[in-house]
Amino acid sequence: MPNQTCTCSNSTIIPITYGHFIPRHSIWDNKIPPNPRNPNQSRMAMRNFYNQIKGKKVTEIPELVKPMLSLSNIKSTIKKGLDNYHAKYIETSSVDPLLHVCFGGMAFSYLVALPEERRHLEHAQHAKEHGGH
Repeated sequence: MPNQTCTCSNSTIIPITYGHFIPRHSIWDNKIPPNPRNPNQSRMAMRNFYNQIKGKKVTEIPELVKPMLSLSNIKSTIKKGLDNYHAKYIETSSVDPLLHVCFGGMAFSYLVALPEERRHLEHAQHAKEHGGH
């Protein structure tokens, strides 16, 4: 197969054989973005956090955690995650965002309807036990 290249603006071209190409865009800072499907990255983040608090006293932990929960740190973490999502799925024209919306909407609607459904089932069980309607 011939090499294909990306024709996106503001990108460095990385030709790949077998009919695929990877555009390396400026938001990646010349690095391949972390793979959100890689469970080892979340384990590594938890391991790093654990290693930070491992030798601390209980009274020292809030001083360590408080900067991590600051508004600016949360904003930068969310921005970094959205940039990685955009680079991985949107710029590669993947169909995965559509699946994320569909399955996310299904899970959200299930969770919203769950309390009402539980009340209905409890009422039916109560009526069955007491010979009600």
